Amino acid sequence: MIPFLVVTYEGCSGPTGGASCNQIIYHSFDVGVVPSSITPTGTMDYFTVVYSVTAPSNSTGFYDSSAPWIGCEGMPMAVGYSASQVSASDFTQQPVVFCPAQPYTPVAEYVTGMSVTYVDLLPS
Repeated sequence: MIPFLVVTYEGCSGPTGGASCNQIIYHSFDVGVVPSSITPTGTMDYFTVVYSVTAPSNSTGFYDSSAPWIGCEGMPMAVGYSASQVSASDFTQQPVVFCPAQPYTPVAEYVTGMSVTYVDLLPS
């Protein structure tokens, strides 16, 4: 099973840690994954999955989740902004939740074809 990739926005209200959130999935992104499936073996420690996300030409915005990320959250993504224009306050501060057991956990990400900046999304 390959982790599924969706681009989402979390519409949250209330304080961090006690908020109520509704996930909005954006279907206008062209999302691809290679390979489309794997068959794990007892000797398999790691495998590589390549995701591609293409935004519509007229899209801009801040998305709280895209590619699978370490833990159970998705990687936040901004479309139509330079890396220097992006800050943590542009994304929904999602409540802290416990992750269910995951069959696979991402251990590394590599991004190409776009600018990347790191923002601290953890509450201080």
